[in-house]
Amino acid sequence: MDKFEKKQNIITGLDMETGEKLPAVEIKNEVVWINDDVEMPFNFEEDKPSKIGVFLTPEPNEQEPVFHVKVMDNHFRSALLGKVVFKDNEGNLYRDVDIKGMGPISPLNSNDPFLMVESVEAGSARNVAKGKTPWGFLDWGFAETDRDMSEFFIKQGLRTHRALAIIRLDEIIAENGEKISVSKARKFGYIKYTTEPVIEVRAFGTKARIADAKDQVLSEDAKHMVAQELGKDPYNFSKEDYVQWFAQTLGKQVAIIHNAGFIHGYLTDHNITLDCRIVDLDSVKKIKTNKWLDNKQITKDLQQAIQSLNWLFQHQNINSGHYKLINNFFDGYFSNLTAKANAEDKRNLINLLVDEAFE
Repeated sequence: MDKFEKKQNIITGLDMETGEKLPAVEIKNEVVWINDDVEMPFNFEEDKPSKIGVFLTPEPNEQEPVFHVKVMDNHFRSALLGKVVFKDNEGNLYRDVDIKGMGPISPLNSNDPFLMVESVEAGSARNVAKGKTPWGFLDWGFAETDRDMSEFFIKQGLRTHRALAIIRLDEIIAENGEKISVSKARKFGYIKYTTEPVIEVRAFGTKARIADAKDQVLSEDAKHMVAQELGKDPYNFSKEDYVQWFAQTLGKQVAIIHNAGFIHGYLTDHNITLDCRIVDLDSVKKIKTNKWLDNKQITKDLQQAIQSLNWLFQHQNINSGHYKLINNFFDGYFSNLTAKANAEDKRNLINLLVDEAFE
């Protein structure tokens, strides 16, 4: 696996270790797209294989190199490759680099408190619903949409992840650790005939999401990153400072999406990072409406964002300031929203969404 080197005197967070490591092996692959707008700390060559083209294996073979990728609970088809700070051409900073689509991970449960590689079994794809991708895989179409939306919204000023490369998989790993071709995997039902498996290489500030906020290491790391980004002393940047910044910033990010005429559709705690980047943009949809605040898709985005904020607040061990948090969110949203709305409509919408979010 390509080695990442740290750069000095730039935003790094706490750089504490968390998560578990699972075995993966390199499989036949080909790089099909590279982001030329990012100065990456490692190299890809289009139409060439990459060492990052790996797949989780339930049975590592001692005869070939095994790479250990870092995985976390709540992230069941992606793994952290490493951490290195770099910028894109717009000046946005990134640190955590991950891969998505490298095979399934078994969720934690009471019988097995550790994350494990979940075997891909023959025939399993035949039970997958139409329009869905088998567990652990990423389809080219979804990766392409996520990439295109990320590139579009970065130009709009959105805080989000950035796609660095897309790698086509020509093999996968079966339940016994055997490498099999994609054509064979389709034939025996490991994946659907319509599935074009790829790995998307992505860059984040922190990969951790609001859903990970109960992990104090990840929360503290994100708080340090935000403080450094704002030019503040991380050790004097309180949890109250952090959540109030987060609320205002999240409101602005949702407004950016809505201003462009889109809705996200899944602004849950799994799709907002702990440094307030809205990610996983393959669900984004264009909408048309003349009555902006009456649109159910718009209000669903806002409601989910408020619920996600509530989850973040609950895991910061803060005793007060909850309503100030909500007010900061709506201040960030309406002060950046280009659609016109009168004060009464705003007030009615806020009351409705807050009641629904916490009923």
